[in-house]
Amino acid sequence: AGYIRSDIVFNPGAVHFGEVEPGTAVVKKVNLGYAGNTNWKVTDIRSNCNHVEVALDETGRGNGRVNYQLTVELNDNAPAGYINDYLYLVTNEGDKTIPLAITGQVKPAVTISPASLFMGTLEPGETTTKQLIVRAKKPFRIENIRCGDDSFTFTPSDESKALHIVPVTFTANKSGKIAVRIAIDTDLAGGTAEFVSSATVTEAPRVAEGG
Repeated sequence: AGYIRSDIVFNPGAVHFGEVEPGTAVVKKVNLGYAGNTNWKVTDIRSNCNHVEVALDETGRGNGRVNYQLTVELNDNAPAGYINDYLYLVTNEGDKTIPLAITGQVKPAVTISPASLFMGTLEPGETTTKQLIVRAKKPFRIENIRCGDDSFTFTPSDESKALHIVPVTFTANKSGKIAVRIAIDTDLAGGTAEFVSSATVTEAPRVAEGG
């Protein structure tokens, strides 16, 4: 539930950062117009988004109108992921706050394809190898691959390049359904990416007595 105020207008109506490359700062400006009481003012701006900074400049006051310009900056250390948050403007009217939406997406520095790697259905003792594609917009090195299951082994290249093809080998040394989250660390800032690898290992066939 909420209340739409006709005396306050944002232009544009939200802060849209769009798609942002990792390690890039983005600045957007929003104009706020108020009509009513010349003594009206914004006293504070609050947000739960730790990677956004806001500067407030009063650009006009008089004849019952007040104008501000908000400069909203997304820091260059913002983590990869979607941004869907609000700025809350506090005024001298009391406890009421005015929300202003913030949206955008910080693209990951490194992407992995496929994001879910199925190794297949194997019998105990079988081994299979599949290819994983790891890429970025600039050359990078793979520094480490972290996996909590020794059924998986990896043979990455130590070269610096924008696209790596990493062989992933799975050995069926235990039965059942297996799903493991694996992290790839690179030398790029914020350049850690994760994927899930899974497999199904059948039960070992029973050997009949005397057979």
